Amino acid sequence: MSMLTPKAGGDVSKKTFPIVYSEEYLGYHLGDEHPLNRDRIKKTMEYFSSIGLLDVLEVIEPKRAREEDVLLVHDEELLERVKSEGGSLSPDTPLFKGVFNSSLRAVGGTILCAELALKGKVCFNPLGGFHHAGVRTSSGFCYFNDIAIACEKLISEENVSRIAILDVDAHHANGTQEIFYSRRDVLLVSIHQDGRTLYPGTGFTWEIGSGDGRGFNYNFPMPPGSGDEAYSIAMNLAIEIIEKYSPELLIYQGGVDTHYSDILTDLIVTNRGIWEMAHRTRELANRLEIGVAVLFGGGYGLETLPTRFSSLVSGFIGLNCPKDLEIRSDDEVLRRVKGVVEEVRGLFEDSPISKGNI
Repeated sequence: MSMLTPKAGGDVSKKTFPIVYSEEYLGYHLGDEHPLNRDRIKKTMEYFSSIGLLDVLEVIEPKRAREEDVLLVHDEELLERVKSEGGSLSPDTPLFKGVFNSSLRAVGGTILCAELALKGKVCFNPLGGFHHAGVRTSSGFCYFNDIAIACEKLISEENVSRIAILDVDAHHANGTQEIFYSRRDVLLVSIHQDGRTLYPGTGFTWEIGSGDGRGFNYNFPMPPGSGDEAYSIAMNLAIEIIEKYSPELLIYQGGVDTHYSDILTDLIVTNRGIWEMAHRTRELANRLEIGVAVLFGGGYGLETLPTRFSSLVSGFIGLNCPKDLEIRSDDEVLRRVKGVVEEVRGLFEDSPISKGNI
């Protein structure tokens, strides 16, 4: 018996929405004591099954990405280092047996997710969103930047000219930003905890792109203690920017490490906030008449993680939000968030997107 409740006007039916998943995902395991281990995905998929969510999600097995797909973004030296499966690429990103094939499968999942989204689907990849990997660097639990690889593949093979990435993970999308910083065919909007208080220490309002890409990169550094109302304020402008960009495809890095229970961050978003951001993004995609590739991204602390991910999925597919506590940001946090949004708005109003020069 399904425990899910359709939202009024929801479009949920049997096997409506693809979710790409492979047992090889469970090999993406940085250690039993590491925040990113196989239980994150295993327990989430088990929970989805227990509440009937897999009754409305069509599970599709992704292929592994090819090495030439990885080389669309990363240099060959990085690829060979990951393939070696020995040592470490950074203090928090060890190389382990099976990491190469598991990483290729995760990238393949995001490529498939993006291809389905290009056809107008809302599609999910529970092992996607590795936004800290740069052209030559892997860190922050990320070996290959699946988001960037999928974008490059669609741009080069499907003649896609405009892709928007909305990244709401608590950690700034520094690798994705680096890769597309001087380009305008990929718009990045990242809402994340202030880099002065959290890894990777980047993602400030003045980082808006360079050269031809100036005005196609936007950061909303949120102060610790930011919750549902704070994120709603930032989302108002993020949605406006993306809508004016008018992309052919939207990629949503939906990291749920913004939740108040997360063990690595200092934000206080609830399941309702996760749901609302997902729901508003789906409404945006509907207005633009495009699909969305939804990548689960970060989220740490197994006790609440499956319900956080179910809130993310439910917001996109028209189901009611799981219950949670009601937590509010204090007035000083909201004042600071409004200041960040004002800074970003000032930068955006002087941009090619705002002036219609895309």
